[in-house]
Amino acid sequence: MEQAINSPISLRQVLCVSHSAGLLNPAELRSLLRQVRRTAEDMELTGRLMYQGGTVLQFIEAPIPAMRTVLERLVADRRHRHVTLLRDRYIRTRHFSDWSVAISGSALDGPLESRLGQLLQRATSCEEWLLEREAVWDFFEGLRENACMETGRGRV
Repeated sequence: MEQAINSPISLRQVLCVSHSAGLLNPAELRSLLRQVRRTAEDMELTGRLMYQGGTVLQFIEAPIPAMRTVLERLVADRRHRHVTLLRDRYIRTRHFSDWSVAISGSALDGPLESRLGQLLQRATSCEEWLLEREAVWDFFEGLRENACMETGRGRV
């Protein structure tokens, strides 16, 4: 832990939401996942992409220069509209270092996941997402804690 405290800040952590230009079918989602995984490997990204009913929620961790490129590409991508940063911060170590990029669909169980599922279906404006950003962040923190308990590592 001490090493992480003394290490330079070299990573950026972003939580963002956008709306797809059109609804994606399963084949398009698989294609998107392949593309995202290639990019993630090339740019040293970790995170999770959640998609439901045209809403795309992304949690991304990356080296600072790579994140700048990722966000520029995301904003320029015609498949996304209304890209909104819900959280953007600089970090020393990855919170989700053992995560690769994955897509989560609408099979959300549990109270936190249910709440997120409702947000994915209902929140249509940037303002609504900004109001709910802490609930969304709590969801990702809960996923991280559950993953740590399942692997027996405790808190990351």
